[in-house]
Amino acid sequence: MEIIKETKYMRFELVEKKSKTNKYLVCNKKTDDELGTIEWYSYWRQYIFKPSWER
Repeated sequence: MEIIKETKYMRFELVEKKSKTNKYLVCNKKTDDELGTIEWYSYWRQYIFKPSWER
């Protein structure tokens, strides 16, 4: 996975690259836990954050 951005507490990684939309994984930098994903939600026509405990 390709790291897209890092902040003080979080890391954003590219998980899936599609022709128009992408899927990103959000991780805690200190513990390396997966917090969730940012993905396209077609019904709302925008990106949403999907927490990992909902999967």
